[in-house]
Amino acid sequence: MDIRKFLTTWNPLTESNRRPSPYHGHALPPAIATIVAVFFLIPQITDVLPAPWNTGLADAMPATAAQQISTLTPDPDLLSVGQSYLILTAYTIGILLLTALIMRRRDS
Repeated sequence: MDIRKFLTTWNPLTESNRRPSPYHGHALPPAIATIVAVFFLIPQITDVLPAPWNTGLADAMPATAAQQISTLTPDPDLLSVGQSYLILTAYTIGILLLTALIMRRRDS
């Protein structure tokens, strides 16, 4: 390989545009679909479930837990504030573990 040709054609600013990035493109639509499903569709589906299931699942949704934490007078029918913090912490840890698993599988 001729080093003069390499030095004149290679540019670190444009080299990244030649290689497709693993973090762009195909990974974004499933991520958006997952966020929409967790925050908008699953809470609506819990209303259709039978009585013991709908209240338990609805209480464990992130939006309900965040609402319970942020209100001045928590609803006694929902989870307590401490339990709501645990739910949000569990969601955060679960997302981080799932992300680490996916990244480890794709990068190896």
